[in-house]
Amino acid sequence: MGQYHILNGDCLADQLAFWVEPKIVFRECLVTGPIEGDNMQELLENRISYFNKYHNISSQDYRQKSIDEILKIRTFNSDDHIHLWFEKDLFCQVNMWAAMHLLPLNSRWFVVQPIADSWEGFGLLNMEQLISCYDHKTEVNQQQKTLFKALWQDYVMNDWDNMIKNGNQLLSIHPFMNEVIKAHIDRFPKNNSLGRPQQTLQNILNTTDPTDFQAIFKQFKEIEGIYGFGDVQVNTMIQELKIQP
Repeated sequence: MGQYHILNGDCLADQLAFWVEPKIVFRECLVTGPIEGDNMQELLENRISYFNKYHNISSQDYRQKSIDEILKIRTFNSDDHIHLWFEKDLFCQVNMWAAMHLLPLNSRWFVVQPIADSWEGFGLLNMEQLISCYDHKTEVNQQQKTLFKALWQDYVMNDWDNMIKNGNQLLSIHPFMNEVIKAHIDRFPKNNSLGRPQQTLQNILNTTDPTDFQAIFKQFKEIEGIYGFGDVQVNTMIQELKIQP
């Protein structure tokens, strides 16, 4: 039996450097970009050009730092204990669903989340607070494991009805799951309108100095923290809005 930790990023890995058990860093942003592929390895391989174009990451770096790291999850055994350190926002949740999709059903899964009822993540927490998050971890039962794996498939297939149905049964682990799923669905424009995050960003741009990215980013985070978007995602949306007809 092994003890493992899947972390949401390098910042948390640095914060938990003292933790001796093996750690895997899930370096991805599956909330944006293409997610086509018959399996996780093919999906990740298909994202190479996306990362090169939008993140200026070479195929070699992406394979080494993301693909090779993420696919270590497939090496876990059925008697392993896996701790999933992911935040509550959409960005983190989609990555967590993908990680869970790779996990063996018979292993023991534990979700570790920030305790506060907000979209703030692990980044602002000190060591004592991080240990408290770990102490309040939630074990995922067999039914919930199946639901999480289905949720990833629903996400890939854009099956929103099933996402809502399966998410409703996971509220004991993530009390705001319904809100997160709704936020995802709201990303898709209706009746030639902008998606929710783009509309929020457009409203901010209408009242804020367009050259002051930090002010724009801060406002977006305050209003739409549920998405968990970083500066790269927000800047990409700004560029897309600039070329809207």
